[in-house]
Amino acid sequence: MSTKTETLKINGMSCGHCVKSVTQALTQTEGVKVERVEIGLAEISYDPDKVAHDAIVQAIDDVGFEVVKF
Repeated sequence: MSTKTETLKINGMSCGHCVKSVTQALTQTEGVKVERVEIGLAEISYDPDKVAHDAIVQAIDDVGFEVVKF
């Protein structure tokens, strides 16, 4: 198992509710460990054998935000 750590830059986050939504989306994505989420970014660790990077980006997109840098 090789774990990757990334900081994702996320557009559209402006409040605590946004942070909660992104945290929940990432937590519910199998293979992802949330290190930290704050307005505008998420720091995560994930197992690429369990989850594709595109699936992580899609989970954030599905709750209404856009990953702009990873």
